[in-house]
Amino acid sequence: MTRLKGMDRLKEELGLIENVDLREFTHCGLLRAPTYWWTIESSKDHHCKDERKKGGRVLHAKRCAKIAYCMAEALYLDKFEYNLLISASLLHDMCVRGGEDECHTDKALYEHPLLVRVKLYGLILDYRHHHWMAPLLGLIETHMGRWGPRSPESELEKLFHMADLVASRDFVKVEV
Repeated sequence: MTRLKGMDRLKEELGLIENVDLREFTHCGLLRAPTYWWTIESSKDHHCKDERKKGGRVLHAKRCAKIAYCMAEALYLDKFEYNLLISASLLHDMCVRGGEDECHTDKALYEHPLLVRVKLYGLILDYRHHHWMAPLLGLIETHMGRWGPRSPESELEKLFHMADLVASRDFVKVEV
């Protein structure tokens, strides 16, 4: 799957981000995703069977966005929080096997949530004045919960961790 074909698969989720600047940041961030991210499968240990094939990470991002959106809706969160959850869903695993275009491992890197900040550094500088930047990076960097380099602290970070966890479980069926 090419980057453009992958971006086309994420068009619906990008459209859910109502904040124009955040949607633009997310779109530009996805264009900076390592080339491998668009085609790799998700891990066999923690993800749904249909995510364990080519393009599985993109499918996981879609599934995570759908679950996060439903959870936000159920909890009557405001549009700002909806927007953050969708953006984080699309960006959170983009450096799962490293920040370079070439993938040198078939395992998720423990520090991958922190690598997103590094990969998007220039873009982050361009958008640093936006009030949503710090909360968005917090969601991405804490999405692995107790199994990652940073644990969720805010309620929104905890909610996003749960959405990602649920999206990755094989016994949960979410059509996207």
